[in-house]
Amino acid sequence: MNNRSIGFIQRGVLLRGNTVAWTGGVVPYEIIRNGYGDDQVDFILATMEKMQRLISINNVVCVQFRPRVSSDVYYITIRNGAGCSSYVKLTN
Repeated sequence: MNNRSIGFIQRGVLLRGNTVAWTGGVVPYEIIRNGYGDDQVDFILATMEKMQRLISINNVVCVQFRPRVSSDVYYITIRNGAGCSSYVKLTN
């Protein structure tokens, strides 16, 4: 394993490369509500909260989801569509 490209921080979040999209394990998100009912959005949010609890280590949250703000460069978008996919941009 190359320490330059992969390393760990105290919170147990895996880092890759010189820049990290999810600094401190905080993952901004936005939910595109078009196509989702209120119950579905509530389910998505409850599932993200459950993920935070289940992957914590010694009661320390390793990944924390929060709503996106306009200054967030990196974030995930949750939208109703066909299948599961992600756009990925790699930089050198």
